Amino acid sequence: MRNNKLKRQRIWLMLALLSLSLPCLASGSWRSQLYPDDWTPGFADAQGRFLQDFSFAGYHAGMRELPEGFLEPVVDVTQAPYFADSSGQADATEAIQAAIDAVGKAGGGTVYLPPGIYKVSAPETRNFALGIPYSNVRFLGAGPDKTYLLLDCQQMRGKDVIRVYGSTRWNQPVGSTQSIAEDLTYPTQIIPLKGRPRFEVGDWVVITHDTTEAWMAEHNMDDLWRPGSIPGATFYRQVVAVDYDKETITVDAPTRYYLLPRDNARVYKVGEHVEEVGIAHLAIGMVEHPGKGWGSEDYEVPGTAAYEVHGSHAIRLLGAVNCWVKDVRSFKPEGNKNVHLLSNGILLSHSRFVTVQDVELHDPQYRGGGGNGYHFTLTSNDCLIIDCRAINGRHNYDFKQAYSNGNVITRCYAYSPDSLNSDFHMHLSPSNLIDQVIVDQDRFDAGWRGTSGTTPHGLTTTHSVFWNIRGEAYKSRYGAIVYSEQYGWGYVIGTQGPADQIQLGRNPRTLPEDYAEGVGRAADLDPPSLYADQLQRRLARGGIIHCPELDFRPPMPRIEIGYPQAGDRVIGEIPVRVAVNPPRPDVSLTKVTVLLDDEELFTGRTAPDELIVNTRQLQDGRHTLRVEAATDEGLSARQSITFLVSNRWSMVDRLDAPLETGWFGILSREMTVEVSEGWTYDQSRSEEFGRGESRRVRVKDSEEYLIWQAAGLETFTVILYAQTPDIADYVRLAVLDEKDWRSLTFATQVEESTDSPWHRILVTGAVPQGTEASQFRLTLVPGIGDGHGIQIGEVRLAGWRTSLDGGW
Repeated sequence: MRNNKLKRQRIWLMLALLSLSLPCLASGSWRSQLYPDDWTPGFADAQGRFLQDFSFAGYHAGMRELPEGFLEPVVDVTQAPYFADSSGQADATEAIQAAIDAVGKAGGGTVYLPPGIYKVSAPETRNFALGIPYSNVRFLGAGPDKTYLLLDCQQMRGKDVIRVYGSTRWNQPVGSTQSIAEDLTYPTQIIPLKGRPRFEVGDWVVITHDTTEAWMAEHNMDDLWRPGSIPGATFYRQVVAVDYDKETITVDAPTRYYLLPRDNARVYKVGEHVEEVGIAHLAIGMVEHPGKGWGSEDYEVPGTAAYEVHGSHAIRLLGAVNCWVKDVRSFKPEGNKNVHLLSNGILLSHSRFVTVQDVELHDPQYRGGGGNGYHFTLTSNDCLIIDCRAINGRHNYDFKQAYSNGNVITRCYAYSPDSLNSDFHMHLSPSNLIDQVIVDQDRFDAGWRGTSGTTPHGLTTTHSVFWNIRGEAYKSRYGAIVYSEQYGWGYVIGTQGPADQIQLGRNPRTLPEDYAEGVGRAADLDPPSLYADQLQRRLARGGIIHCPELDFRPPMPRIEIGYPQAGDRVIGEIPVRVAVNPPRPDVSLTKVTVLLDDEELFTGRTAPDELIVNTRQLQDGRHTLRVEAATDEGLSARQSITFLVSNRWSMVDRLDAPLETGWFGILSREMTVEVSEGWTYDQSRSEEFGRGESRRVRVKDSEEYLIWQAAGLETFTVILYAQTPDIADYVRLAVLDEKDWRSLTFATQVEESTDSPWHRILVTGAVPQGTEASQFRLTLVPGIGDGHGIQIGEVRLAGWRTSLDGGW
């Protein structure tokens, strides 16, 4: 305990020195070129690089202080009628839960845990020990050195000690969606909609998009990510204004990444969240699991200890808004070797405006794969982690998926010499700020993660900022405290301390190389905290953010494939229309290439005016059109779409007799468009014909015809049955060419049967080139002596579609 106390005092001293550097700035102080003294949210340099306003993070967007003290009424869990045991001897789970339920159902208040040890466990019937599905509940102890929650339960797979939860799931719309009307490639609070807005002031909405084939190609990930395999950038916002004339809504914070109608950008409501829930002034510890099986992949092996603790958390906030966790510590229960937690610490999921302040987490027992041993994990919007310490986590601080944006980690500490790095973990979490963080034998990664994961983690972030990072010591094997390899632009501005170096990646998928400034010079950086300065400016400035002069997209060629569009079904000759433009007026295109299924169609310095592709030269099915372009700055882009060639049609008519269904009457199964009157069906002696279905026969030996719709007919096959092989004189085939019936020549192939008196005769042929067939006619003429002398078993037609709704 003494060593932990000394370490904590050292950490606090370092954080205090870092945060107090503003008044101590010497005359040699410097400002980032991207953050001048007169900065506004619309500022960008000549290359289009810009810093977003991150000051919306935290409880009520930083516009209110965290609540202190009790909210009436106050319920003491150790008093009647709950009598929770505070000695650590008896399980107190249900007593505490009963107090939470009573306070929550009454509309709110404080659940108070006086000094003591409260043993809790997660029942088999629920995924947490203690659940708070209510708003306006404060769950408070007497201090992290006085009130202890002790988890004495090892069957914790996917469970939490404390779970705060609403019914909000950002990927589950409630009601209809409304499409966004225009490309929003910049930070904005004004959202144009298609049609009259269906939302009202005060509504909470999700703004998002699909990760389409075009989006994947734009991010150079079409070979590793499938369309729809990861969520698009997702923003949970409250509507603050509606303009029915302009068909716009205004929301309470800006967008953090681009939204295009091309990608089904849209707005919708979701289930209700919980608000104003606070957890404070307590410690959480977990009795270590005594079992075996702690390998990295053992979380997938039933019966192992890793399997039983996999995915568990000390605290999870799910569907929470304007909530907080403050003054919380992990602790090592008596009897544990070093373990504080079984697996994970705090997870903020599908939540917004949550502040986590003055929280310290240590030493998880399981730091295996699959998401275990993470101390602070974000899959939320606009959350603030401030004055926190993370020690020996698998990943001390972690961002996951595109739900995670607008978040700020500031004045925090990370120590992890023997495990993995703090990181942006997977699937493009855009626009987050790491500010005034101390890195001590850890490294903060914002880079390419390759094919790791079931759905490859790949690109991890874009437009995220590292500001004033202090390194106390490098982690072994690394000579950097920050690794930045973000898609498009990323920013590392100011490092300091005994370990102050950074590493920038140059993966072709992520170019251009990220912006770096002030390496080793952050001691004189003005302001020391980007977050604090932006918050002060915003509160003084007021107004909304709407910056059409900015562009989230990297400075690569802008490629637009006008036709065909992704998923289009095409036939015949089609025009291929593409537009390629440089990202800025001072940049020139050097090469544009158009490829179809990797075969080059065009190469030039600019896009072709129009290309014509004869799709009849392609196999029916899916084909990929790809456009590649490069600029004189050495940056390139590609865009691709997949379309469907559907030139061929085919039809098989087995000439089935009407079906007697009883209740529904007689159902016709005819595929013909016209028949003469002298036809019937023969369903007898099916074994002689080698098939169990009926045949079409004439009632008597008269001239009769059958006609099928057959626009674009190319080939035909008719299966006839006759007792003589010489039937050519009794069969007439023709197609309707405009207004005239044109006779067709055909060949016959006789298949004799040793056990049937009937010959199976294939009648085959093709329509002459230049003939524009619209219908196919089969005629049997008199002379064979009996209407049943020739029986029609099957008609197969195939041809070219002449329209998208043509053919069969």
